[in-house]
Formats: sequence, structure tokens, C-alpha cells
Amino acid sequence: ADGADADGADADGADADPAAEKGSLPGTFCCFSAASAADTCGTCDQNAMAALGSYCSSRDKCGGCGGTWCTGGCVFSGSDPSDVCGTAYTTAIAAADDYCSTGKGAC
Repeated sequence: ADGADADGADADGADADPAAEKGSLPGTFCCFSAASAADTCGTCDQNAMAALGSYCSSRDKCGGCGGTWCTGGCVFSGSDPSDVCGTAYTTAIAAADDYCSTGKGAC
């Protein structure tokens, strides 16, 4: 399943992961430039992601820096098979710099 969604496509939040709120889960990133405005997270330029640990690399700062907050590049497994991306296990998300996160075909 492709879990590259811009912020705002969150699940109901009942089982919210505090690490996801801080932007520290693998696969979460702030994107400043992408090949397609309609799919910013899925086509984000590798060189246009906020550097890990930088001011703009957190969910709460990304938008103020002019970026789009992206969650998950590729989700391998979730607790609900009908909503794998929305219920992803924290250990089942490909890191943003992993090959699997480069696009839907790679996932």
C-alpha cells in the first residue's frame, strides 16, 4: 500500500502514535519541492526534504517553513488490512531515504 499522504489524511486518531506527532517515525518528512503538485509526497525531490534534526523537519514546523508534511513513503503492514496506511505498525514504514519510498512502483 502506498502511504504517501500529505498531512490532513490522518486516521481517526484513536490510536495516535506520539512519535508520529513529533515527526520521528521512519518515512515522515517535510518536502519543499516535488515533480507533481498533485502528489507532493510521492514525487518529492530527494534534495528537497528538510534535513533530519533541522528546524523544519518536524510536523509542527514544516508548513511554516513552506513545506508539505508527508507521512509514510511506503507502508508494509498495518493492524487493519483494509486501512494499512492508516493503521501502520511503526516498524513497518520504509524510511524516507529508502528505495521503497521512492514511489508507488517501488513500494
